[in-house]
Amino acid sequence: AGKRGIGAVLGLAVSILVISLYIIPQIIQGQDPLTVCLIGSFIILLTSTYLAHGISVKTTIAVFATGISLLFAAWISSYFVGLLDIFGLGSEEIYNLQMGYSINPKGLLLGSILIGTLGALNDITTTQAITMFTLVRESASRRTKQKMLDLFEKGMDIGKEHIASLINTLVLAYAGSSLAVFIYLELNPAKLPWWVILNNESTIEEIVRSLAGSTALILAVPLTTLLATWVALKRVKKS
Repeated sequence: AGKRGIGAVLGLAVSILVISLYIIPQIIQGQDPLTVCLIGSFIILLTSTYLAHGISVKTTIAVFATGISLLFAAWISSYFVGLLDIFGLGSEEIYNLQMGYSINPKGLLLGSILIGTLGALNDITTTQAITMFTLVRESASRRTKQKMLDLFEKGMDIGKEHIASLINTLVLAYAGSSLAVFIYLELNPAKLPWWVILNNESTIEEIVRSLAGSTALILAVPLTTLLATWVALKRVKKS
């Protein structure tokens, strides 16, 4: 991928540094995990996106749309967690942390949802922004009359396919990281009824992760498409 590939690797390095040098130490010191992860996610978003894709209007639109969608993911995950009375104690590691550190398990769950969603959000917004700029440029080169609604609908046709594939990717990523939980639920050694299993912290946490991430992805596509179409048309008219 040339310079873009080098930029992507540098962005990955920055992401790891932000997580290891900022997010984790701040959480260990007792700071609110959700706030820390939100700040860290925005730092990762700004640095990694511009390093990988360069400084441009398209990249800025993608960053803005990702930021809005990330805030929405924080809100919707907080809503689900509060609605379902989840305490964030769905794993043995969390219980062990509670013994020696004052870490908020619910905030840690919410923060992990944000970080897990960020990559997929960034993917879909950058791709969608570039797609819309390309569509507008192609329409202008053919000297065809460009209507914002028509271009938006074309962009959404592409975006819908992207949503479907990325939601599947996101859910599979969560499922893969919790494979032991799925095996345990399948074996069900205690012979618990399905409604008890569904109300287990480990099970419901994975459901919330998938719901929050998928909802944010669904929002990101029309938001990015609308912004990119509007800005691209304005730039074409000025030129």
